[in-house]
Amino acid sequence: MDYDFKMKAIAERTKVEDLFEYEGCKVGRGTYGHVYKARRSTKSDPKDYALKQIEGTGISMSACREIALLRELKHSNVIHLQGVFLSHVDRKVWLLFDYAEHDLWLFSKLCFIGK
Repeated sequence: MDYDFKMKAIAERTKVEDLFEYEGCKVGRGTYGHVYKARRSTKSDPKDYALKQIEGTGISMSACREIALLRELKHSNVIHLQGVFLSHVDRKVWLLFDYAEHDLWLFSKLCFIGK
């Protein structure tokens, strides 16, 4: 690949760190990574988001399957995948979701406590 083209593409690529604030806001751990509560850096959008950082470097087949399925699923009971960010500096993959206050893990624990 042409070095100049590569450097230009990296400079123009949207970075998750520039768009969202998430430092110190870890809310959980997903199947393949860590999940952070995030807000847009511009403060123009008061909505909360969930940023999932896929573990490891690069992208695994499991992560590819997860992304492909989430892009296709459109249902009110399935969390919506807003976008995918690739960080070439540290070779990380980030998934942007709508934020949900609770997850299935919490509900499954509550169901067992009530019995």
